[in-house]
Amino acid sequence: MTSRQLCIALAAALLAGCAAPGTPDVPPGVLWVEYAAEYRAIARQTYRDATADLDSKLADTAFSALPGQQNAAGLPPAIILDVDDTVVSNAGFQRVLRQPFTEEQFNAWNATNPATPIPGVADFVARARDVAAIL
Repeated sequence: MTSRQLCIALAAALLAGCAAPGTPDVPPGVLWVEYAAEYRAIARQTYRDATADLDSKLADTAFSALPGQQNAAGLPPAIILDVDDTVVSNAGFQRVLRQPFTEEQFNAWNATNPATPIPGVADFVARARDVAAIL
């Protein structure tokens, strides 16, 4: 076997290892969320950065993420999170979703499947509660 053939065989073997088995109808984005170490690392890093920023944001009582808000100093700190794919993954639902989307289909899936937290969110929420932020 020539070195070129060896390189091609090695590349093919490596690429085959990236594929998730038995997933022809699953959107690639869902597979990425479910299987990619990079997704988990990015999610954890995002929440680690947000956790690290909590103290400095809360120390500035006039800080507001709402553009133009002038009365933030008199309000308790609040953190607003979109739950869907920010706090809880719905990749499992996306895997079985059959178009068109219906609330009934989503509710039935939710009734039989546990919520899966996004990597890193639990530590962020715990820290936010420690500093008495309203979630």
